[in-house]
Amino acid sequence: MLPWRERLMEGMLGADLIGFHTYSYARHFLSSVLRLSGLEHEFGRVFVGERPVKVDIFPLGVDMDRFTAAC
Repeated sequence: MLPWRERLMEGMLGADLIGFHTYSYARHFLSSVLRLSGLEHEFGRVFVGERPVKVDIFPLGVDMDRFTAAC
């Protein structure tokens, strides 16, 4: 566990959109937000005061065949 985890999370919640590669990473982040800051989430949105922060999944994949063909 990071001793500065609350400050790191506070910094991340300064963004409008936070993306993760997998559903489990996003779910873990949202449960950590609730546990560390008490902010609840609803449908992948955390409300920091009046401002919504969207937490979503953006899987990363590279189509190697496409890049090889382009060469």
